[in-house]
Amino acid sequence: MEDEEEAAKRARLSADNDSAMGDIDPRTRPAVPGSSCEYCVEKVRLESEMVKSRVKLEGLLKLIKTMEQDYYHPVDDSEEYKTYCAEYKAIETEQEKLRGKRNLIPICVELNCEIRKIESDVEDKMHDIEYNSPNRRKIAKARNLFNSPAKLIEISNKYEVLNSEEINETIEVNDNPDNSKQAAKEPGKVEKSKIPPIML
Repeated sequence: MEDEEEAAKRARLSADNDSAMGDIDPRTRPAVPGSSCEYCVEKVRLESEMVKSRVKLEGLLKLIKTMEQDYYHPVDDSEEYKTYCAEYKAIETEQEKLRGKRNLIPICVELNCEIRKIESDVEDKMHDIEYNSPNRRKIAKARNLFNSPAKLIEISNKYEVLNSEEINETIEVNDNPDNSKQAAKEPGKVEKSKIPPIML
């Protein structure tokens, strides 16, 4: 009798839990190892081990740096310092191995995998938060244009426009070597019709 009552209580509790789980959004529901593929479970396990080893590395690195900065106790002869350095290197190589194992795990393609669903939902949320649609970009750009003070562009021309007299002036060129002295005396006269020779 007591066994039947306990079984009935368990059945009611499991039914209550199932109905409560039905109320929870599927994205926030905790992943059940039985409903996830083995690749995703292994990937999550490796990532948690990597996080733990990263925390150990950070702690050891702080400890090693504080030991190196201690002037009263040099680290040259310290056995404790050497063991911490060796442990740091061992954890670092272990972390590289874990990263390599994680990268070798194939991508999950199962539709019913809870872990993949949760990861894809998180990625979608992050993408939605970070993505600016073109419409948003235009609105943001327009706001910036109205909010920023108008910058006046100053245009200054260092060169003045030539007078029409200066443009129409002609300079005469004299090809005769005898008359070069005379041409030097009168530099402002060059014939317009003569074209200078082109050098090849």
